Amino acid sequence: EARVHGDRVRLAVEDEGPGVDPALRESIFEPFTRLDEARDRDRGGVGLGLYLCRQICVGHGGTIEARGRADGARGARFEVELPLRQPVRTQPAAPR
Repeated sequence: EARVHGDRVRLAVEDEGPGVDPALRESIFEPFTRLDEARDRDRGGVGLGLYLCRQICVGHGGTIEARGRADGARGARFEVELPLRQPVRTQPAAPR
């Protein structure tokens, strides 16, 4: 799902997996965090994916949050909000 809201765009992705416990929804964005359910399902990953997603969103002036599905069904919903345009630089970039 993608919607423009003023000068920002909101993106949402939902899945049908086990969801994320509301008490853990903020901690999953910390580096090296893997929930027990993820450890049981596979052997791959080190818990950096959502951390990197948040760093990229914040670096572009946005946010990312984990929620329950909008329809109340089992699963997770991730919502990203980003500015439609990057802020204009007031000073030229430093020479390389």
